[in-house]
Amino acid sequence: MSLLRVGIEHELGGRVAEAEKIYRRLLVEMPEQPDVPNLLGSICAKSDRMEEAEKLFRQAVRLNGDFAEYHKNLGGACRRLGKTDEAIAEARRAIALKSDYAEAHMNLASALTDAERHIEATTAMMRTLQIRPDYAEAHYNLAIQLLLHGDFERGWKEYEWRTRMKSPVGSREFAKPMWDGGDLGGKTILLWGEQGLGDVIQFVRYVPQLLERGAKVILEVFTPLARLFQHSADGVKIAVTGQPLPLFDVHFPLLSLPLAFGTTMGTIPGRTPYLAAPAELVRTWGRRFNESGRSLRVGLVWAGRSNHINDRNRSMRLNQFTSLKDIAGASFYSLQKGPPRSQIAGGAFPGLIDWTDKLDDFADTAALVANLDLVITVDTAVAHLAGAIGKPTWVLLSTPPDWRWMLKRSDSPWYPTMQLFRRHRAGDWDGVMAIVAEALRREIGSRRSE
Repeated sequence: MSLLRVGIEHELGGRVAEAEKIYRRLLVEMPEQPDVPNLLGSICAKSDRMEEAEKLFRQAVRLNGDFAEYHKNLGGACRRLGKTDEAIAEARRAIALKSDYAEAHMNLASALTDAERHIEATTAMMRTLQIRPDYAEAHYNLAIQLLLHGDFERGWKEYEWRTRMKSPVGSREFAKPMWDGGDLGGKTILLWGEQGLGDVIQFVRYVPQLLERGAKVILEVFTPLARLFQHSADGVKIAVTGQPLPLFDVHFPLLSLPLAFGTTMGTIPGRTPYLAAPAELVRTWGRRFNESGRSLRVGLVWAGRSNHINDRNRSMRLNQFTSLKDIAGASFYSLQKGPPRSQIAGGAFPGLIDWTDKLDDFADTAALVANLDLVITVDTAVAHLAGAIGKPTWVLLSTPPDWRWMLKRSDSPWYPTMQLFRRHRAGDWDGVMAIVAEALRREIGSRRSE
């Protein structure tokens, strides 16, 4: 067996580190073999080493520019690195070499989405599904397009394909069956959060509709949400992810509830607040504030979790908020958790008040937010939290936005107190922040005139 084949067998068997060692050795010993940089590039891409992956895929293309897979892989790496035009070009080259290459058509659709060429993207996605009707990832991406455009009727149905992808989302095994949409009178249903914290906060709004149907509801949530939901969800038993579950009759993922209830643009359960921090906790946090010379209290979040697939586009740095720091009549409070919080120490935003070391969970965060007048945040869980408790919230959106914010809207049907500020060009956060700064000045001025 050749050494290249040994490396492939290692990779197929899950021994990726051993495979990588072999591919790196062969990169030196067989510099004219294009499969080697392509295979090594794929390993790098899967471990999010995208710059190295791009270089390796380019090497494979240089060695053999007539092989569609190399162009498809290079396009995928370019897309992940934000090189949208190159990603589109490489996907088209792959398709020119192999017209029925479903993966290349899907890469093209994804890159066109990034370029906000949504009509072309939808056409490319439909072509993908003509080639391979059971391609779950393509159905899921089509769902994103449809939901972006507010086509909920088709979008929610396509979104169910997420459970059939190679890396499935919203798929769990239980001894009890999944709810089939039938009568729930007297039955206990387990609702479980399948994705991020923000998703759970957004879709827990459907719980009252289940209670109205006579269901007994167990809501399984991630630990940081447990205390907040225990206070907010009347008539609901809260279970914590990873701990033993109470007895139940049927189960259901939270993000399938819009389909189950036939949600249209006009029937989104949009009434807020539907979450609230305990009153005593709100008072406790309120005692931290200085009431003298009362200014507009503004909470800031500049980054989401770094392992989010779109974090490169949706997160900012604190120094990109500095156009706000000298606005008279506002005081600023950090709501930023995680590693990006360290940016405060660099002095990029003098005067920013940071109490986040006292935030133990989302109940604390909700109590702090309740004492603010406004939250300005990138697309992260705090945006959903502030919207769910009915706080005025300004969300800074990347290009393209997540599906739930749809296209060209400055408001959100999910959260009545929310205003959306959209980045219209990749990387152009300065333009967005200039608009936000002017809006903040107007907000302060209007409050003074009241």
